[in-house]
Amino acid sequence: MQLSRFIYDEFIYGGHLLSIGASCIALTTMLLFNLGIRFEFLVIAYLGTQCIYVYNYYKEFDYDKICNHCRTFHMKKLFDYIPILLSIYGILYVLLLILYGNVKSIIFGICLLSIGLFFTIKGKDTSKNITGFKTVYTAFSWSLLVLFTLIFYSKMLFNLSIIFFILFVFIRWIINTSLFDLKDMESDELRELKTLPLKMGREKFLFFIQTLNLLSIVPILVAILFFNLPVSSIVLTLIFFYTFFYIYRLPDEKNELTKFSHIIVDGEYFFWPILLIFSFLIFN
Repeated sequence: MQLSRFIYDEFIYGGHLLSIGASCIALTTMLLFNLGIRFEFLVIAYLGTQCIYVYNYYKEFDYDKICNHCRTFHMKKLFDYIPILLSIYGILYVLLLILYGNVKSIIFGICLLSIGLFFTIKGKDTSKNITGFKTVYTAFSWSLLVLFTLIFYSKMLFNLSIIFFILFVFIRWIINTSLFDLKDMESDELRELKTLPLKMGREKFLFFIQTLNLLSIVPILVAILFFNLPVSSIVLTLIFFYTFFYIYRLPDEKNELTKFSHIIVDGEYFFWPILLIFSFLIFN
């Protein structure tokens, strides 16, 4: 029982669910633009994300004690081993890029990893001066995963359907990151970070997120109507309903909100490739 509980906590609070979500976004890109599935890149996306977020958890362990008791309790068990884990993730990430990538994808992949790590090192200082910087920075970084996938495949980037899909990913990640800021309000206020929930207050913030949730489907619809995105991709707009309903089920209690965010909010990205696969079966 203790082992199964440890595995469950590691999967959720150790960042693995989120890192698999990165692989799901990469897989969605592969399916959407008919690239063919390269499993080695799915592993690369997982390892890079895992490296970024475990480093963040490690460096912000003391702050997590304030607002993220579940993750702190779990990470404490592994704290002394985290530098070793980070080294393993980083080495495997670069090694797989060198073995399977091209020159451009190697350079882009290392830059993307650096962008992710940089936020933990310096980004919080900027968040003290610019409202929503953390949200926009994180969303922009995640949207670059689409470009990373295409560069790995040596595909052209100047395609309006691609740009609109990147915009879709960007908006979805503004929603994700902002909702995580909701559970971190206490520690963010202590650190004087200017996040959207702190600036707006809970009620106005949730209305804003629901508005963004609705707007997020617009890039997909525009790309289908005007820029040759496959009609089957319209299933991605169903994510609107997933977010619409879970926002109304957001718990108020801190630990419950933390668990809810890590499982339900981060779990969204599992549905993207699944929806596309079912849609391909229906439309084809």
